[in-house]
Amino acid sequence: MMEWIVNIFIIIFVFASVFISSNKFVDVSVLPKWNVYFVIGSMGAMIIALFLKNFRFRINILDVLFYVFVIYILLRSLTYPIDLRFLGITSCILIYFVCKVVDAKHKDFIELVFVCTSIMQSLYGLLQYIEIEIYNTGWYVLGSYDNPAGFAACIVISLPFCLSSSLISNKFRYVAVFILMLGVIISGARASIIAFMLIMFIFCYSYYKLYLRKRKIFCGLIVLMIVVFLCLLYLKMDSATGRILIWLNSIQMVLENFLWGYGSGRFKTEYMNYQADFFKINQNACFGQLADNVSHPFNELLLLIIEYGLISFILLSVILYIVFKNNRITNPCLLSLFAIMMISLFSYPFRYPYIILLTVWNFVQLSKCEKIRLVYILNMGIIVRIFVLIVSILVLYLTVKNIYFESVWKKLTKQVSFGKAKKIIDDYDYLYHVWNGNPLFLYNYGAVLYRIEKYNESLDVLFFCEKYYNDYEVQMLIADNYYSMKRMDLAEERYIKASNMCPNRFLPLYRLVSVYDKMNREKDALNMVTRILNKKVKISSVIIDSIRMEMQRRINQQM
Repeated sequence: MMEWIVNIFIIIFVFASVFISSNKFVDVSVLPKWNVYFVIGSMGAMIIALFLKNFRFRINILDVLFYVFVIYILLRSLTYPIDLRFLGITSCILIYFVCKVVDAKHKDFIELVFVCTSIMQSLYGLLQYIEIEIYNTGWYVLGSYDNPAGFAACIVISLPFCLSSSLISNKFRYVAVFILMLGVIISGARASIIAFMLIMFIFCYSYYKLYLRKRKIFCGLIVLMIVVFLCLLYLKMDSATGRILIWLNSIQMVLENFLWGYGSGRFKTEYMNYQADFFKINQNACFGQLADNVSHPFNELLLLIIEYGLISFILLSVILYIVFKNNRITNPCLLSLFAIMMISLFSYPFRYPYIILLTVWNFVQLSKCEKIRLVYILNMGIIVRIFVLIVSILVLYLTVKNIYFESVWKKLTKQVSFGKAKKIIDDYDYLYHVWNGNPLFLYNYGAVLYRIEKYNESLDVLFFCEKYYNDYEVQMLIADNYYSMKRMDLAEERYIKASNMCPNRFLPLYRLVSVYDKMNREKDALNMVTRILNKKVKISSVIIDSIRMEMQRRINQQM
């Protein structure tokens, strides 16, 4: 009976971390997954701490380094308001503890759950692809996620368990791999497609050496992978070029503060300033048409170094060295970790709780290798139990608090959309004073204050927002506030900065024409009108067409 309860608990935990969504929050897709992950994960850790008896932990050097790494990141995160990231890092301590007590019998079952979850995710995506089930976004294949990258990553990292699980028959295994392959292909996520191919190559080479050792077959497979890689690159050339711009600016950030980094969450604060400075110097750069708001460098390793410095990179490198040195490449946990690493170099997989769960699971299983030096045997004593209970209660409390904040905010946004902004502004002010660390709330609150013409209050909130989140939209809203307050010099400065952040946007230039008209700078206004008319259109829209027509009429009237 107890075993059934444990199995059901595991299924609910994994499935909810992947599939749950809720329109009770502003973030419909990702935030509900994190909330469930935190609640069920902390409750599971509490139950184990209270009821598990006579358990002894074998602590080796990899366990020690993992906790040192997590605690270092956690301490650095204390400089930032307690938010989703802080909870995610703290929960790693609990999930590592939970995974550590899993025995061999449950290990096979858990990995089977991972496989079934990925198959269901892939089938969900296939239904979207054939338009039986459509998510209401600009993408067609998302599965239960908000982006094809998350959908594809969820599938790929479970592939090694599908290939090696002893609980899966060979016939079902072939069908499962085919379903997973279809899901990854229709996602169009290049990093995941490449990771899928590499895993299949490594697996096939390990188990079918006699065939693949033939030079022609081996070389043919290598050539095939290179051709597929180049084709994927060519199909989304603009996206690849855009990421080069992001990486160039990110590397510049690293060079200026490489030892300690900028601090937790600071990439969202600092990056767009670097992008603005880049285009201020290189106004005619080929990247101009590809620039957009950026909140992640599309490389988890770069993000780690930017925010936490070289020390975090060294710690991670030592951990990975020990892992790869002491485990066979055919180990499914090592292959899964390898897939996560591959995707991390080109995307942002750690935005999703399921990826975090699989990463921690892989590390725990790989740390059980007998080759890794044993440091200490720790009994499940009162100190360990109290520590786990305290951390679990803390995570649970902060999660419930966060759920309340986000659900109230969602209700307020609905009221604003109904035109009741003035009536609920006091509720916004209350949330502002109990802020949960989500910078998007600050931007939304600043926008609501601007809407009801409280410009000074809006600026105060937006200046606070700039400390934690700064992009094109924030700069435009600050500029709009200054414009409404008739402080044209400051409005001009912010509109120019917004334009440098995203040079392909027309709206900052259009607003600058109005600013120069108000300041009686006719020559500057005319130059800006000419610039708008000569500007290349990235994606045509009604607003852009309207702006260009108005500017053309203005030119015609002056002729």
